[in-house]
Amino acid sequence: MHPPQHSAPPAPPAPPNESPLVKRPMNAFMVWSSGERKRMSARHPKMHNSEISRRLGEIWRGLGEDERRPFREEAKRLRAQHAIDYPGYKYAPRKKRKERGEPPKVAPQAPLPCPPGSSPPRDPQLHPPPPPTHYNGFQDGYGYLPYPCPPRPEPFLPSVSDVSALYGFGLYDYGEHRGAPQQVQYQTLEVDGTSFTDL
Repeated sequence: MHPPQHSAPPAPPAPPNESPLVKRPMNAFMVWSSGERKRMSARHPKMHNSEISRRLGEIWRGLGEDERRPFREEAKRLRAQHAIDYPGYKYAPRKKRKERGEPPKVAPQAPLPCPPGSSPPRDPQLHPPPPPTHYNGFQDGYGYLPYPCPPRPEPFLPSVSDVSALYGFGLYDYGEHRGAPQQVQYQTLEVDGTSFTDL
């Protein structure tokens, strides 16, 4: 097996807005497989390209170092020639173009407001809908029908000081105010021989 003499393939003409596409130089496997792929395709014309690639990979991995050496040397020569032909070349992968069959991405629309008194739909992963109720095989009119409305904001939970102010306990410190701790004085009362500690 002698490696074929390859030169860097000419770049296809580029559209006026883009720089010309320069392909990377072939590696040893690509040099070897270019000839082998043609032979395998001729022997098995109906074989899919992915199957050919799979088989070529298996064969390449089975080759010994002596069998691979000429292809490695050819790949090395191609790299050197590529560096001469395209000085300052830097590989830049092409951006994938969008498939024509894909629908265009549309920005999400604002959800419709919920009617008064309705509850928002629950997340089916966190809160699965209740099973429909059946009576003699017929579904009654109270089945689960989700209504597509935005979730309501979480209710505002007042702080402890807000609640205490609401119920007239505004003078009591619940520890929300930082600083020096309050001095507490205890008074001991004694009634019928029993001691009570009072604030």
